[in-house]
Amino acid sequence: MQKPICLAAMLLMFTPMSALADDPDQGWNCRNTDVEITCGDGSCKVSDAFTPMDVHLSGNRLTVAAYSGVWEGDATVSRNGALIYAFSKSLKWSGGETGSGAVFQLAINGASRLAVILGGRFAHPMHCEPWQDPGETNSGQ
Repeated sequence: MQKPICLAAMLLMFTPMSALADDPDQGWNCRNTDVEITCGDGSCKVSDAFTPMDVHLSGNRLTVAAYSGVWEGDATVSRNGALIYAFSKSLKWSGGETGSGAVFQLAINGASRLAVILGGRFAHPMHCEPWQDPGETNSGQ
């Protein structure tokens, strides 16, 4: 089933450029609260019941938390206004198994606060919120 993926990708592409914010330091936290999609062997399936993933992007650090562990590591990040694309082919898994790094791609539209993540066997549309590291402080306040 690729309709949710296509719809989310279309929303990312067709947001008016005038609506985009342009804070290059903005961190994001995203969750797939509506649907979980798993893909493999040439097809994708929507899960009936699932625990949402928690995806966090801060600077070039990408964290993808699933119910059984976390993929984490550095990503290559491109920004154009509020359009953000993060890619990593080496996120490390903390769930017990070892092996080579996992490939993940995250596309965020900061204006619509929608995202799509592709990685492992997952392909999720997501809802996002701006995020600031609690350890960071605003020097002007």
